[in-house]
Amino acid sequence: MQFYLIFPFLMLSISRFGAFSVVLTLIVLSHITYKLDGLYLSQGVLGNFPQPSFILFKINIFAAGISVALICLSEKTFNIASWAILAMLSLHNVVPQVWVAGLFIIFMIIFNKDKKELFGGLMSTRIAKFFGDTSYSVYLVHTMIYVPILYALFQIEWFMSLNMYLRLFIAFVLTAIPVYIISFALYKFVEIRGILLGRYILQRKKLTIASTRRHGHLSRRNARNRT
Repeated sequence: MQFYLIFPFLMLSISRFGAFSVVLTLIVLSHITYKLDGLYLSQGVLGNFPQPSFILFKINIFAAGISVALICLSEKTFNIASWAILAMLSLHNVVPQVWVAGLFIIFMIIFNKDKKELFGGLMSTRIAKFFGDTSYSVYLVHTMIYVPILYALFQIEWFMSLNMYLRLFIAFVLTAIPVYIISFALYKFVEIRGILLGRYILQRKKLTIASTRRHGHLSRRNARNRT
């Protein structure tokens, strides 16, 4: 919810000060936050924060996303290199595996001759469309599903005695199936209908405004003709 609160201000800042300045500021803010108030076992100057819910702990990931998007949009070598460096700097607090994965994605984008063809092909697949359509519903419902499921699993002795990776796999399957079933139903019967209703209301409003303007224009013209 914090992200949705600051998102409009981020977009306004980008339009006013430019994406480079905003991304650099987000990276610096995130780094300062980690140094002052450490996360988990990392001790900061002011103490340590037990959970990563504070937006400044995660805002650098958004900065990395902006940088990667602008790599795709840039044509000049200098701009591409600048955004690639900022993207990697944005991932200053992630585990090495994520950093390497990010580096791989950036190189894949840079050295792909036709960026639109690569990502257009990936994003147009049916599975990518499904994950894209249900993403917001997944965001809304996943906590309500996985918390009780994990709580129930943690009470079962045989589950807790399993290998860590097997426990992870079982928990993921038992959580993902209901989450995506519910999310797809929400997308199909709530989100799509809400979008259609919104379009209908906006269309009616536009027609009403256009009709009012025409009526006002005709009234003024008739008044001039009478005079």
